[in-house]
Amino acid sequence: MKPDRQTLHAGLGMASLVVIGVVLGVTLDRTVPLPGHAAARPTEALDPAAEHRAAMRDLVVELQLSDAQKARVEEIFSRHQASVHDAWQIARDRLSTAVDSATVEIAGILDPAQLERFHEWVEERHGSVPSGLHDLGRRR
Repeated sequence: MKPDRQTLHAGLGMASLVVIGVVLGVTLDRTVPLPGHAAARPTEALDPAAEHRAAMRDLVVELQLSDAQKARVEEIFSRHQASVHDAWQIARDRLSTAVDSATVEIAGILDPAQLERFHEWVEERHGSVPSGLHDLGRRR
């Protein structure tokens, strides 16, 4: 039994969403490194436009997109870019809050010498020390 047109369109729509998600995810992963992440690159080396062009080139080659399909993919990216950016910002904020909370909790079990070394370790990996960690050090 052959699937009907609606089923095919639904399947293609889902496949399109997966491809868009992968491309946007890879693009964001390459352009918005998390502080302390082993693969994080210096922010001055980032060029979101170049990353987008590279992702599009890969997508065009891998899927053998026609010019019309390429134009539609570009339009789809443009339409969804703001919502993806907003979602990514929320995720980064939540991750930062969770990491800061864990960092302060770990600091709470350290002696003063360990706490000083922990400050340095956190600074080295994350580029800054959460204010709660500084406050904890002053209370001792």
